[in-house]
Amino acid sequence: MVHRNLETPFFTGSGRVSGEGRTWGTEIPHNLLTPTIADRFWVVEMSLPTVQDLIHATHHFLKTEILSHLEWNELEHCLQVWLDRYKERPQHQVTDILPTLTCALVNGNYQAATPLSAHWLLYVLAARIFDDIQDGQGGDGPWNERGLLQSLPTGLALLTAANVCFSFLNQIDLATSYDIQRTLGRTWSLAAKSQSFPPGKSLSLERYFETVIANTAIIFAAGAWSGARLAATDEDTLERVYEYGYNLGIMSAIVSDVNDLKSATGEKSDIAAGQFNLPVIYAMSLVEHPFHESLAALLKHDDLTAHEVDEIVSLLEAMGAVEWSLQLAITYQQKAMAALEPFPAENKEYLLNYVSTT
Repeated sequence: MVHRNLETPFFTGSGRVSGEGRTWGTEIPHNLLTPTIADRFWVVEMSLPTVQDLIHATHHFLKTEILSHLEWNELEHCLQVWLDRYKERPQHQVTDILPTLTCALVNGNYQAATPLSAHWLLYVLAARIFDDIQDGQGGDGPWNERGLLQSLPTGLALLTAANVCFSFLNQIDLATSYDIQRTLGRTWSLAAKSQSFPPGKSLSLERYFETVIANTAIIFAAGAWSGARLAATDEDTLERVYEYGYNLGIMSAIVSDVNDLKSATGEKSDIAAGQFNLPVIYAMSLVEHPFHESLAALLKHDDLTAHEVDEIVSLLEAMGAVEWSLQLAITYQQKAMAALEPFPAENKEYLLNYVSTT
């Protein structure tokens, strides 16, 4: 079991972010809450449209309210390509509108959560672009067709546009706005800090999970938590939504590691790029295994060929590292599903389907 370490933020029901043995900021008194939160964000009877319809609504908001003044066709094209990446797997589009769905989960007005999902969507896309820049990859992304000349301004524009989205949440009370902006801001900052110290060829399981928690788990957790915070203040409710996102994030990272192995070809795989993912790290911890020496020898190569990558994948499967990783992913999947148990079936349908089919 992986526990949050001292540098991992934990979001309390009030939105306070705790880490490194302290709590940042001060809690806004609840007497600053205004009736508008109930009027605008608490709607008990409202049927939820399809995920595709919610994606369309978020995209329409971005095009008409946020990006239209820029008249930047390349930027809009990047956003469209990003949204289309899951056309063949529509259930995966859940991650693009996570705040909207968690707002609905707690009986909130999902329509009013659209600006928050728009903020989330633009930040995640910007993070992807900057990650590509850092890794020297992403040549097939439309944001990188002209190299840094295009990718850097695109990433910066997405970040600033994401912050503009907050101005459309102008009918929430001060405490809610404070909680959400502080929580998301600190989460993105901690993820950036972690990204500046990539694990590379580290063979430490502890280091691996520290990175996954900072770069994926707390991002999913904050995105899920922020949507619920629009309509809820109950700490138990918000903690459950946080736990859903947190465990979903770890599960997704592990599944991504395994999928990368299955489709490992050339320099696009983590292994070929010199990044040791979970199956590799676990297999290297099995020092008594008869295949350990062969695996270690292959991993010492700086420029792995496609054939060598295939050999490594075969060794990982033979050593049980792939199966072990998948079983660990299932553990986090079950934790995420358990976090949703108290919520109404109709409210959690999309969130539950996503975590159970990923």
